[in-house]
Amino acid sequence: MQAWVRSGTTALIVLLLAASGVTLAEEATTLPGAVQAAVGASVAAPAAGEERPNIVFVMTDDMREDDLRWMPHTRELLGERGIDFTDAISPHPLCCPARAQLVTGQYAQNNGVQHNAGPFGGFRALDPTHEISSWFKRGGYRTGFIGKFLNGYTAQDVRPSGWDHWDALSAGVYDYFDFAFDNDGDPKTYRDSYVTDVIAERTNETVREFADHDEPFLVYSRHLAPHYRINGNGTPVPPPAAARDKGRFARAVPPSFRSPSFNERDVLDQPRPFRTRRLADPEVVSTEHPRASAPCRRSTGPSSHSSRRCAASAS
Repeated sequence: MQAWVRSGTTALIVLLLAASGVTLAEEATTLPGAVQAAVGASVAAPAAGEERPNIVFVMTDDMREDDLRWMPHTRELLGERGIDFTDAISPHPLCCPARAQLVTGQYAQNNGVQHNAGPFGGFRALDPTHEISSWFKRGGYRTGFIGKFLNGYTAQDVRPSGWDHWDALSAGVYDYFDFAFDNDGDPKTYRDSYVTDVIAERTNETVREFADHDEPFLVYSRHLAPHYRINGNGTPVPPPAAARDKGRFARAVPPSFRSPSFNERDVLDQPRPFRTRRLADPEVVSTEHPRASAPCRRSTGPSSHSSRRCAASAS
């Protein structure tokens, strides 16, 4: 995870708390107001003239750290001007539990989301009234969510209560080209579009709208890329590139090829799913994955409409 902070350390502390699942009790009342909101403590009204940072949290899905080599804008705007959390650890690095931790600030055994599906997994396992948007809203923030939420969420599910603007992907979540957004209860459907571009556009629109008001804001922008695509037949396939990126990385050699774990032959010490998994096709790996990451680099530029800003990118 990397963060770019302007306006002191308050927003950085918020992101650290959300990512690590830290719960503060006695210490909470000594923290800045925005951080108190993030940990669920009672929040007093801000002092006159106190400036609270805007927070934009940009997240990618199933992205490797070395994919950043193809994301120069992200490295320049977030990495070189911010902080690199080299010792950050995801306590439950599985798709849905990891994302649930980032909207609750709690470990999986506490927020209930311990798997991608089943009685202890997916959206059904989350209490939608107990996540970060409610705490920030109580702290006086406008809140917005755009993109991929938790596995299994659809437009028919209960909307998490704390989001002023709720624009989660509600259909075709893994399709990349044909999908729909909740759009505050008035679903917006896209055909033959590219989901990374649309999430970036809708995020920018939300930031511009929120920036026109006096209240500070929290915006979550959660991308699908570079997660694999599920096609119309329900089959997982490599993530597709945007039309403008096809052929862009034809000669690129993924750093994973140099890792001894790539297509490792001796996997008798590994769990059964890894022992029975077929070997990866090097040609597919070298051509598809970086292409799906490429559009993300265009969605992490700063917004000119926000004067108090903190942006973060995580994978």
